[in-house]
Amino acid sequence: QDILAKIEIENKIKEGATTLLQVLDSKKINGQEPDPNQVIKQVESELQASKAKIALLHSQLEQNAVSNLPLTIPPQDVSAVSGLPTTAKPTIKITDSFTPISSGPDSLPNSNSIASSPESESPTWSLGAILQSLEDPTRSPDFLIQRANDLVNLLMRHPLLKYDLVIAAFGDRVQKLLLHQKTEVIASGYRMARHAITDLASLKIMRQLHTDFFVVRTLAKDAKYNLERQQALKYIRMFLDIPSGIDQLSLQVVRGLVAIAEQTGTEDKLKNLALETLAEILILKPELVAEANGVRPLLQTIVEGPYLFSLAIAKSVVCILDSPHTRHILRYGEDLLGLIAPFTETQVRTHVNTDKLINCSSVLLAILNTWAGLTGFSHNNFHALRILLDCLRVPIPQLRDIILDLLFDLFRLDRPQYQPKKDDANGIYKLCVASFDNPSTDSTAAGDCRFVNHYTALLLLVFLKCGLANQLTGIIEDKQDEKNYQKAIILLSEIHRLAAKFLPPSHDLTEILTLPRLLNCAINGERDLSGARRSMCKRIDIVDGHTHLGIHGHVHTHSIGSVGGTAMTDMQFRQLIIDTQVLTTKNFSKWNWDVLIELIEGPLLNPKRLDEAIKSTKFMKRLMSFYRPFKYRYSSIKQSPASQKYVTVGSALLRTFLANDDGVKYLMENKLLRQIAECLAQLDPMSGITSAEPLFSEQRLENTLTSGYFTLLGILSGDINGLAMMERWRMFNMIYHISEIAVRDDLIMIFIAAMDYTLQGHHRIILSKALTTGTKAVRVFATRHIKKLLDDPVINSATKRWAVQLLVQQLYDPQLEVCQMAISLLEEYCCNNSEHIDHVISCQPALEHLGEIGIPLLVRFLFTSTGFKYLNDLHYIENEMDYWIQGLNERYVTRIENYLESVYTFYTGPASGSATSIFSSLPARSSAPPSHFYGELVMTDEGCMLLSQKDHISQFVNFVRMHRDETKSPTIIKKLKGCLWALGFIGSTHLGSPFLETHDDNDTSDSGSTSPVLSSPSVVADIVYLAENSPVASVRGTAFFVLGLVSSTILGLELLDEFRWTTSLLITGEPKGLGVCQNIDVLFNNNNEELAASKSMPLITAWIPTTTDPIKTQILTALSNLSNQVLANEASLTLVKLEARYTDRFQNVDLFMETMRILERFRYRQLMRRFIFELFDFNRILTKMVRKSRENRKRRSHSD
Repeated sequence: QDILAKIEIENKIKEGATTLLQVLDSKKINGQEPDPNQVIKQVESELQASKAKIALLHSQLEQNAVSNLPLTIPPQDVSAVSGLPTTAKPTIKITDSFTPISSGPDSLPNSNSIASSPESESPTWSLGAILQSLEDPTRSPDFLIQRANDLVNLLMRHPLLKYDLVIAAFGDRVQKLLLHQKTEVIASGYRMARHAITDLASLKIMRQLHTDFFVVRTLAKDAKYNLERQQALKYIRMFLDIPSGIDQLSLQVVRGLVAIAEQTGTEDKLKNLALETLAEILILKPELVAEANGVRPLLQTIVEGPYLFSLAIAKSVVCILDSPHTRHILRYGEDLLGLIAPFTETQVRTHVNTDKLINCSSVLLAILNTWAGLTGFSHNNFHALRILLDCLRVPIPQLRDIILDLLFDLFRLDRPQYQPKKDDANGIYKLCVASFDNPSTDSTAAGDCRFVNHYTALLLLVFLKCGLANQLTGIIEDKQDEKNYQKAIILLSEIHRLAAKFLPPSHDLTEILTLPRLLNCAINGERDLSGARRSMCKRIDIVDGHTHLGIHGHVHTHSIGSVGGTAMTDMQFRQLIIDTQVLTTKNFSKWNWDVLIELIEGPLLNPKRLDEAIKSTKFMKRLMSFYRPFKYRYSSIKQSPASQKYVTVGSALLRTFLANDDGVKYLMENKLLRQIAECLAQLDPMSGITSAEPLFSEQRLENTLTSGYFTLLGILSGDINGLAMMERWRMFNMIYHISEIAVRDDLIMIFIAAMDYTLQGHHRIILSKALTTGTKAVRVFATRHIKKLLDDPVINSATKRWAVQLLVQQLYDPQLEVCQMAISLLEEYCCNNSEHIDHVISCQPALEHLGEIGIPLLVRFLFTSTGFKYLNDLHYIENEMDYWIQGLNERYVTRIENYLESVYTFYTGPASGSATSIFSSLPARSSAPPSHFYGELVMTDEGCMLLSQKDHISQFVNFVRMHRDETKSPTIIKKLKGCLWALGFIGSTHLGSPFLETHDDNDTSDSGSTSPVLSSPSVVADIVYLAENSPVASVRGTAFFVLGLVSSTILGLELLDEFRWTTSLLITGEPKGLGVCQNIDVLFNNNNEELAASKSMPLITAWIPTTTDPIKTQILTALSNLSNQVLANEASLTLVKLEARYTDRFQNVDLFMETMRILERFRYRQLMRRFIFELFDFNRILTKMVRKSRENRKRRSHSD
């Protein structure tokens, strides 16, 4: 009833306002003096507000389910407001959907925004009302902005309404707004135009309204007009979103974007937006950007950073390097020298721009890790890379440091830690041993990815060809640069190792890798190189050992503290305890924690020594007291990398206790575990123990070392006695209770991550419970944690089988994200391991409900006969074969290319020194490459038999041979890549490789043919042709990787040997699948000279006057001279004088059009463009042009 009463009051207010407006209108008609405009505006405002309140009250009625009550609402008359007949009757209401345009890019300022009510509006009538109200451009700016906002709001609520617009009539309103003096009104005009465009036809009509001139003028304005410029830029971006819309983008508009992008020393907020837009245009229509001189600012931005922005633009540059039809824009890679320029510039030793060099090196790393990028740098025999390596000769430590870090990252090697001790050969030797023993140093750190190793082998050949070994030798010979001397030694020895591992013996690298200069110095015994001599010889010995042992050989070292520690004398043991300083002071910051860890992991493992430490001194009591939570010593230490040593010592101490019976007894009786249990009880709602500031609060866990207590519990969970202690203090019960209240997800995650799941126990049940009943965040975290269990080489197979069963359960999770993660982990677990696949199949996973996301896991099942039978019984295989031949093959191209990009982009070694890699903050990606259906199908005899009954291989071979020279059609190129990948994966197995030999042009149906290679050329010849001659860089790279797959078998190696391609072998004689050609020059033969001659860019000639009018000629000549920096000042003075004397000339449409043609033809800086537009009376000229266009349109309509 209250709502109905309010509606009645608002109706009376509305009736009164409407009557008053009618009276004022009648006075105007009768010629009487009207009331002031302020009165009219106030009445209109009250009318609109009352209508909005009525609409709002109606919606409240509907929400209260009383909308069916009879309401008496007078008819609405808006004729006085909108100018429409009273039959239109659109309902007006206040809307808060759009904030004022002055505070956001998509909105305009207004406190009483009006638009048709979504509940009761007629969209067509509302549209007509708004358009009619915009006919009069003399209305107040606020009114015009408001109505433009209402129109956009209406189009967004009714997306199909824009298709009913008559763009020509609609464009008249847009033109009136764009001709307004207020920048906010102009911005609303661009916004209206953008929201009304639907397709290419509407875009063309909008361009006919001279919008290009408006946009160019707007882009030339300064930062005061940023709102208008933003909307103009958004309007330009519509050309990129509409199919084929890029063809409608004019050169003069692109030149306007280039002028903004070229600005230096300014804080123009639109600069980055303009650069991003140019980068997108470069991908869609590179010739347009090249003609507008837009490539240079893009390359400059890549150099200057920031990194993520540079990387995004670098990707667009790589795109145009891929195609032979666009590669000429960068002069076939010659312009990439600009990316090397920061390294070659003359640099003062104390003023090296380190940030800029790091950014450049990071972008270079990303570009060199793409085939198109490497092809671009291959121009002129890798001239740019040779220049980069030559920079190592410059004796600037920071410069060398950054380039060496780039090389470590490029070859996927961990960066070494600097040993500050001068001439420490033993220190370098230890680094050497650690690097060889550490599997992350290997190129297989990203997983068993042959593609990564294959590309690394190619990069190694390229850089050795460019003289990398000699440049590193020069650094080693340098007497001054101690830090980089060590790094150069390590990198050089790693190159030896990679060469021995990845490169086939046919590549004679003796001259490059024997290091005659360095060895001669060592033999001659020069004093300054004694450290290099000793360390390098030790490194080479290790490399030689690895060469003979194969990839599984290791050199083992042992720490002194862990060998013979139990055999020390009583005096030595007591002295070691004294050296810890624990007995001397209670101040833990003065304790010697290095000696502590040596003591705990050495002598205290002897039961006698441990008993002595417990009973004879206060050593153990004081140490354990430090870790007790309520002593607030360890538990109050701030979280930091340096403080992790306290957690490490605590973990080692618990392991030592659990290693013998006396230690277990002492730990059982100590207060440490009881107090940890009490801390958990503070959070258990069923314990009865509460605390205003729990020790395990979220804030303390994040900021202090209290989270380390869960690490200690994890040590206990890996031992039977430890589990008994946790059960004794009811820790598992309390974790159960905490997990049920679902308010401390962080604590449950920390507990899950810390536990050791090797033994059966409650902690396994808690993990299983978290996976099924936890919140989404907990389920995602717990599922991700299972990956760590599967990847841990220490965990036994029984535990991994239990973890796999948990993963299979996650396939039924209601959240798609959890299911996708489980599938990804199971797929990686099953990768090329028949035992793992059979175990997953034994779990009988149901994947039908998952649709396409379950396909990768099902494909993995084809690896074994058991899996083939399992899928065949489900009638999956033949249906999937049809799907792959009909389109999934092409989709795989996208998947594998995205995978390769992620592997290279997100790889990082640990950062060190000044050249900290930005990659260190980026997440790791999945290490397993996506599975290919045909590659898995040929793993079994049953799969090969089924494949031989189909003509799929014949289709692949024929398509490759028919389209191997294709360079234009993206669809055909993508399908060509798909066929190559299919053939490569088929040929990568012993059972599948014969298929590549038995298909040729004359026999595409008889899969049982055994024609020899020489008499009937195999498809391998076509793949080799693509790898060595394809004009498309990505196709050439795909063929290179495919040949690596083919070289994985003996038969494939025999087929490749005919074309001088070979690979390195395992110690068993099996090929490694890293096929490379004996002469790498053929991989980068692009015939650049011939292409450059046929694709050279046209030169821009000087402007030649075509008019006989001397004044006009003088004006146009001065305008053209503004593009010349030498003549610009004189030309600007001339134009100022001419404008003052011949003002009417600068209002002439013909002169303006000629000026626009000059702006389109020549390159002008932003300030000059702004100066040119300030000379002309732009609005008057455009008004004439618009009027003339309308007259022509009317004339054509009458003639029709």
